[in-house]
Amino acid sequence: MQSLQGFILSYTKYNDSGAVLRVLEREAGIQSYFVKNIYLARNKQKVYLMPLMGVDFNVSKTKSGALPLVNQISPSEISKMIDFTLVNNAQMTLLAEFILKTVPYEVVEDSLYQCVEDFYINMDNKNALIFSIYSIIKNIGYGFLFTEGTFFDLKNGCFQEVENEFTINRVLSDILKNIESLAFIKTPIDTSERRDIIDVLMRYCKYHIPEFSEPKSLDIFREVF
Repeated sequence: MQSLQGFILSYTKYNDSGAVLRVLEREAGIQSYFVKNIYLARNKQKVYLMPLMGVDFNVSKTKSGALPLVNQISPSEISKMIDFTLVNNAQMTLLAEFILKTVPYEVVEDSLYQCVEDFYINMDNKNALIFSIYSIIKNIGYGFLFTEGTFFDLKNGCFQEVENEFTINRVLSDILKNIESLAFIKTPIDTSERRDIIDVLMRYCKYHIPEFSEPKSLDIFREVF
């Protein structure tokens, strides 16, 4: 039996009571696991099946070709730091889905795991989600080019002086100029601008990340954030 730590990215019910979990595991990156009887009424561990829930879990090896079997799940210490409000749950769901849509399976990257931990630590700051989404974009090799310029060009990923069909307005461009700085997390930004920046990042991903599509949870997030 092996003790592991990670963040649940998704869970899919299998047969009557089992589930397949996709987990961002600290040491091995995104992995798949199987958990038996998690949907039985008497199983109290079902409450931990939440997108981006930080968990400690034990797994047993199975026969060749079968997914490792999860024997025990419990919330990790970092999960005990936050309140699972409607807004926080929406943020966690969006970030979990974004990771699955952008990060290759089994890629091991310490900074990605650290990014999620930092998101937890800073979740009370309303810019934390934006900062984390961009950090993941940068982590997988699609960060912005911070050239001199007034307007950010989505297609070319840089700032320039001349507006075109791919540039965003001056206000949003100014916000993006500071997105790499830790100070960005506490920078005052209007709610409407915050939503616009997230939409900008999603549009940027469509230009630069192969086969990227908007997370389905984005619509729910827009309603509550």
